[in-house]
Amino acid sequence: MPPDPVRRRGGGRQRGGPGGRQSGALLEPQGILSIVLVPVFVDGRWWGFIGFDECSRERTWSPPRSTRCAPRASTLSAAVHRQRAEDQLREQQMQYRQVFEATGDAW
Repeated sequence: MPPDPVRRRGGGRQRGGPGGRQSGALLEPQGILSIVLVPVFVDGRWWGFIGFDECSRERTWSPPRSTRCAPRASTLSAAVHRQRAEDQLREQQMQYRQVFEATGDAW
C-alpha cells in the first residue's frame, strides 16, 4: 500500500503528514483546504483511493462523517470488479468464437 498522504488529527483525517509539502503543493493550487481519503480495494487488493475534499473551509473529518464515505468506495470497487469480469467474459467469448469458426468448416 502506498504511503498515506494524510494524517490522523482529532479523530478525523486532514492533509499533512508524510510528504506534507508535496501534498500541499498538489492540493493548494486546487483550493483544497481539507481532504479525506478512503481506500478502494478490488478483489481484496488495494486498487487506489477516493477522495472527498473541502474547499470553503478547513475541517476535521469526524469518524462518522468519514465513515459515510466508505459506501462510495465500495460502489467504486464493485464497478471496477464488474468491469473486469465483463472484460474477461468478452475475451473468453471471442476465443470460443474463433475456435468455433476455425472448426466450423469441418462440420
